[in-house]
Amino acid sequence: MFLVLLCCFVLWRIVPKGYFRKKKPETSRPAGEWAVSIPTHENPVVVGNPFRGIFIAGAAGSGKSESVAVPLLLEFIRKGFAGIVYDFKFPALDNDISSFLNATGSDLRHFRLNFSNPYRTDFVNPIQPEYVPNTSYAREYAVSIVANLTKESIKNPDFWSRSATDVLTACIWYLREEHPEICDIPHVLAMVGSNGTALLNTLQKNIITEQMVRSVYDALQRGADNQVSGVLGTLQGAVAQINTPEMMWVFSRPGCPLDVNNPDHPAILTVATNPTTSQTLSPLCSLVITVATKLMNQCLGKKKKNVVLWRDVRFVILLPGFVRMVGDPPRSAGHAISFCNNRLAVFMV
Repeated sequence: MFLVLLCCFVLWRIVPKGYFRKKKPETSRPAGEWAVSIPTHENPVVVGNPFRGIFIAGAAGSGKSESVAVPLLLEFIRKGFAGIVYDFKFPALDNDISSFLNATGSDLRHFRLNFSNPYRTDFVNPIQPEYVPNTSYAREYAVSIVANLTKESIKNPDFWSRSATDVLTACIWYLREEHPEICDIPHVLAMVGSNGTALLNTLQKNIITEQMVRSVYDALQRGADNQVSGVLGTLQGAVAQINTPEMMWVFSRPGCPLDVNNPDHPAILTVATNPTTSQTLSPLCSLVITVATKLMNQCLGKKKKNVVLWRDVRFVILLPGFVRMVGDPPRSAGHAISFCNNRLAVFMV
């Protein structure tokens, strides 16, 4: 009896007061207008300021999409966010977006780029003249294509890859200036695939493109055919991967707008791919997303719809300067950048 009383006394002294009382459920702090919540078994997880960015990392099969990505997409659509969704396992997220838009009665338009099925896709021209206001835009678009086609050139850029980027930039700018009515990806790739001497001579007709390919043209004039063939061969061999009828059909004419956060016609754009063709499609997906993000960031100081940029499952596309793209300017412009990935290597780009 003495031992029982002693144990009770010791427990009374060491156990905190109220330990065995039923705890009251914690109440979440008041959230702002744009706060989004993720439902859980108990209390929802509230993200009070999604404009600071959301990053979800987890192993493959851990349930990132169903437990986090899909609920967040529903929240963003409810609040009228426009944006881009990179659907790695199309049409998984695309179907969810369509269902959410119908269920919520949203006025957001929904476009999709499906490079694998020409019967279920919208058209797009990411290099139409209004998307290329100056040569720096043309160069960045060319870099996004070359970087995804020749990934080894990212860490170790050499003369061949730099010159190939110069030629591709010159082709984009030449069509933009001299033939804006056919300034699109199919015609750019047709120029790249033409006779090398004829191509360089054509680019000499514009004062800006002449300067872009000066080093390659001088090599041609000196009779350094091997050097010229190396540059053009590098570019022609790379773009041959994406110069297919199915892909060029998608880029053959203007269609869905890439300024998705335009207040006059806000939209959600699904960029579709799948695991079996992700490497082949990555240059084109990168180009579309690069153009769209640059157009999003042009709204600094303007009143436009907020934007969510989503990547699901695996980051298989390289966006040059992407970390800079998702920094302070997008946040101050009211863009909510969200990631769902299975590795941290995305930030090495």
